[in-house]
Amino acid sequence: MTRDDALKQLSHIARERAFDRHVGSDRLIQAGLDALLAGVESPSLAMLAGLLRSEEPFPVAVLQPLRSGA
Repeated sequence: MTRDDALKQLSHIARERAFDRHVGSDRLIQAGLDALLAGVESPSLAMLAGLLRSEEPFPVAVLQPLRSGA
């Protein structure tokens, strides 16, 4: 996956969430990992990609800084 592909994937997920569509935690975590591996740098993405399986219900809290531009 290229950096642009990863950013498009994150943008698509953000649009889905903006329209109150459910996005699974597993998909959010994978998108964070994909973005990091593609070279997108963000502390929030690192936190998202690093969530353990037991922490899967909590990615929304991690994504809040992404909305504010962190």
